[in-house]
Amino acid sequence: MSLFPSLNRRKLLEKVKLFTQLTADDLDRVARLTRRVRLPGERTLFHQGAEGNEMFVIAAGRIAIQVHLADGKIVSRGTLGAGDSFGEIALFDRKPRSASVVTLEPCEFLALDRIHFMELLGEYPDIAIRLLQTMAQRFRVMDETIKDTLKMDIPKRLARGLTRLSQAYGKRSNQGIRIDAPFSDQDLAEITGLEAELVSVQLRAWRSDGLIKRESLYITIRDTERLSRIEGA
Repeated sequence: MSLFPSLNRRKLLEKVKLFTQLTADDLDRVARLTRRVRLPGERTLFHQGAEGNEMFVIAAGRIAIQVHLADGKIVSRGTLGAGDSFGEIALFDRKPRSASVVTLEPCEFLALDRIHFMELLGEYPDIAIRLLQTMAQRFRVMDETIKDTLKMDIPKRLARGLTRLSQAYGKRSNQGIRIDAPFSDQDLAEITGLEAELVSVQLRAWRSDGLIKRESLYITIRDTERLSRIEGA
């Protein structure tokens, strides 16, 4: 039995940012291409690293977004509920999923795959124009977000993250405190809430001036007092 028997697909799609500029007729066209997906609680909808070729809108239930780090740890990136959408970028590329999605309770979704979506754009160019307008708005917001991120105290946030990791995984050596677990730049970005590129730049700077030592995915903090000063600045 459906969790949402009277599901109005167009009403759900109206809430999706990607489709906010579409007319009711356009939304009906999109709705006809969607399929309903139902999962019980505590099931994985898709895994991190899997090919992304569908976007989803939650009709009922709640999901958790989880990132799996290099050492097997799982970091939560939050939860989503009815009316929320995720995976929109999969409509435009075939890049691997950056996180796993797990149902927290019985869920029902609308799924739209890339092939049908591209066919729709070919048949209705006016939808493509409206979507370009929406994407332009989203990129402007993203640009402002990046600018705001660049203004943040990146060294302080990254120093705090390394300190916490050293407390959890640190082993003292003659070179300092080695974080005895592998962490990629992307892992550190997820932990600190920074962009991976910003993490990479800061780590390279610290390695150059001797604050840390980097061996593959393992980091040794060579000057803990200085790192503490950065964290508390």
